[in-house]
Amino acid sequence: MLKALEQRINHRYGSKRGFVRYCMHRGLDLAGRYRKYRQIDWGRVERLVFVCSGNICRSPLAERVALDAGYNATSFGLHCTPGRPADPRVVELARERGFDLSGHRTRLLKDAQLSATDLLVGMEPVHLVDEAAGQCTSSAQRTLLGLWEGLRPAYIHDPYSANEEYFARCTRLLIESTESLAIQCPRARQGWKTSMRSG
Repeated sequence: MLKALEQRINHRYGSKRGFVRYCMHRGLDLAGRYRKYRQIDWGRVERLVFVCSGNICRSPLAERVALDAGYNATSFGLHCTPGRPADPRVVELARERGFDLSGHRTRLLKDAQLSATDLLVGMEPVHLVDEAAGQCTSSAQRTLLGLWEGLRPAYIHDPYSANEEYFARCTRLLIESTESLAIQCPRARQGWKTSMRSG
């Protein structure tokens, strides 16, 4: 019984730690803690900047989904060695869904050049706190990717150490959340400035 429950948790939330963090952040979200991350001035957003810890699983996939949909996007990691490829598992899962991550190389957030027209998109609340996002001094707005998916999870657990079922589940969540977020940002569409000038 306990083994079956643990397996269900691992499949759905990645790990017991992932389950605890999901519940904690779900409660904080329901209490209004993350309301500010939904209050975005979309008229300012010209680029989506996805952030996770290592820039090898979550943020590169979100970047690729946004780019393929025609949006201006990039991604960075808070704690990574620059120049490394995406995790082979996410490369394969992305390929199965029509996204090519073979050319991705990791980049550090502290090396980013952010501006007020960027939207910093974290996978977990910790990615957006001052101690983390403060690696870049910027007036960029901030949000959490999961808040734009139907179930609105404020916390998307890192699939790196999770089983294959959670990895696939996380991949679907990242794709769906990115697609839902991107449509909120018409000014981030590549070519919108040209369209404005020609109009």
